[in-house]
Amino acid sequence: MLDWMQRHKKYLVITVWISVIALVAAGVVGWGANAFSFGHPGSVARVGDIYISDEEYQNEYQNVMSTFSQHGNQIDDAEAKSLGLDKVALDRLISEALIRSYAEKLGIKVTPEQIRGYLQNIPEFQTNGVFDPQKYKEYVASTHRKPSDVESQIATELLRQTMISISLFPASSYEVDAFLSAFNIKDELQLKYLDASNIKVSVSEDEVKKYWEGHKNAYTTPIKYKVAYININADSLPITDAEIQKFYEENKFKYLDSNGEVLPYDEAKDKVILDAKKQLASNLAKFAEVYLKTADLSKTKEENQNDMNSIIDASSSEIKALKDARDNGVDIAKGSIKVHALSFDENTKALVPAIITELDKMHTTKAKLLEPHVNNNSYITMSILDSKDKEPLSFELAKDAAKKDLIVKKRASYIKDVANKELKDTSGLIDFGLVSAADAGKININGLSKDDINVALRNIFQSYNKKGIVWLANNTKALIYNIKSQQLPSYSELMHLVNSNGSEQVQQLKTSMILDSLIRYAELHSKVTRY
Repeated sequence: MLDWMQRHKKYLVITVWISVIALVAAGVVGWGANAFSFGHPGSVARVGDIYISDEEYQNEYQNVMSTFSQHGNQIDDAEAKSLGLDKVALDRLISEALIRSYAEKLGIKVTPEQIRGYLQNIPEFQTNGVFDPQKYKEYVASTHRKPSDVESQIATELLRQTMISISLFPASSYEVDAFLSAFNIKDELQLKYLDASNIKVSVSEDEVKKYWEGHKNAYTTPIKYKVAYININADSLPITDAEIQKFYEENKFKYLDSNGEVLPYDEAKDKVILDAKKQLASNLAKFAEVYLKTADLSKTKEENQNDMNSIIDASSSEIKALKDARDNGVDIAKGSIKVHALSFDENTKALVPAIITELDKMHTTKAKLLEPHVNNNSYITMSILDSKDKEPLSFELAKDAAKKDLIVKKRASYIKDVANKELKDTSGLIDFGLVSAADAGKININGLSKDDINVALRNIFQSYNKKGIVWLANNTKALIYNIKSQQLPSYSELMHLVNSNGSEQVQQLKTSMILDSLIRYAELHSKVTRY
């Protein structure tokens, strides 16, 4: 039984719930139809007969960015897209639309009374325990949305809860026990660590040349760029107390304490200043982009040509010109902003990797203008003046790198042979006793970091094999393992887990799995089109 659980523990809880999920497909509930009216122009996606408008997408995108920013400094559109937050926002809306579409087929709707009741029970919208319409209006205003948008979002959430409740029963004691047992199994482990990084390997020049000839595409010069740019440094931007206060009032719901309460201005001020300056830099960079589009770049020259990583910030007078354009609609006079030039290759440390990735794409498509991007604490916009393709390195220039790669390959081959021999006879492995997937701290092996051991344990506990090899560090390190026996949590340990929010965790997982299954089932019945 223990062996079965080890081999199948990933599916143990799912197996228990198969019959529950099946209820979703039955469609046995009918509570009325046509709860929503859909069909918006300017759509970004379509799910069945439901259109997701660009406005909905932009609102959700801003919500995702706002949530992300609560865990650090504010990010701009370019940085958010480089992190894939735009896809997260669209995927979330598509998932919601799938649930709504399936609900329509079942005839389920959310009534205005349900939405009103939901709003009236939100503590943040109450005064002395009674719903306060003014607090609700202030919240809606702070989100820059219409009340109908907020209420539509609430309707979607209520519908999601309704759809889940159709098919979800509270996690039973059997489910809780099964889940906690499966995910708290302990293996009696034997381990042996092999490290090939210090093994002496000799290679002849002929071997290196043969290896280089078979891997020439791996040894090239980097792509080289010359760009014209304008750089807005957020740290050096002047900002008034009134601007800081206004920014706080418009964004106060982003500054929360550990209890989810809005931080007072004085406590949030330092972070507010950083975020306000970053937003100002982002805004000004958009005007710098417009200026760069129309500027004559033919005579743009580099300063400090010996320092390839030198980026020059816009001056205070140039910042003033950009502010005038933003605040007063004043045209930026020709020559009032100096456009600088910079030469570098794709290995430069002066620009963050996301910018280099975008430049490499532009090099391929022959595009010229790069919209403003976050570069550390600055916003930089660029126009490519010139770019040069990668070129193959000669053997003499590539020899050292090719030799290094060949040595790594030989070491990996050597350790693979040794590890496979050790695996056949586990008598040389060291006993580490009973270990759970979370017990990396109990294992100390010279040469392996805590992260290495965490990775190794995760691989061992996800494996179907009683013994095997976990490969690390480009296959130059190996951890041979053998599972002598397994042990489920004792009754007292299981009760401790249950009493330590274990049952709540199982319920959350069960809800998540039911929702995921519901969405996947809905996909079979509603065509999804992304525009």
